[in-house]
Amino acid sequence: MGNPPSAWRLPVTLLLAITLSPLAIVAWMLMSGDQRKTYWQSWCVKGGLVIAVIGSLPLLFVGIAAELGLWPDRNPNPIGFGLLFVFGVALGSVLALIGVLWTHLQARNG
Repeated sequence: MGNPPSAWRLPVTLLLAITLSPLAIVAWMLMSGDQRKTYWQSWCVKGGLVIAVIGSLPLLFVGIAAELGLWPDRNPNPIGFGLLFVFGVALGSVLALIGVLWTHLQARNG
């Protein structure tokens, strides 16, 4: 076997799950050694990442535009974009977590 999963994979993932849960999924995949490619091939993982990024872009755009003076309000309160961000990242994280668990169970059984 080429590159086994890191021994730090579980502790780092648990620590990030407590503090920054979306990053816990990414840490698990990145510290998986040769299994990393298998995780990234899962459509659930890719879909979760796309949903999280798309949900984040409008809020990021408003923040950057306001900072550069391109937004009409210098101190915006984009509650709709903030809610889109929260729900998009939450939904994307859950979908990616399902993909990681599904792929892990398939790799373990197969």
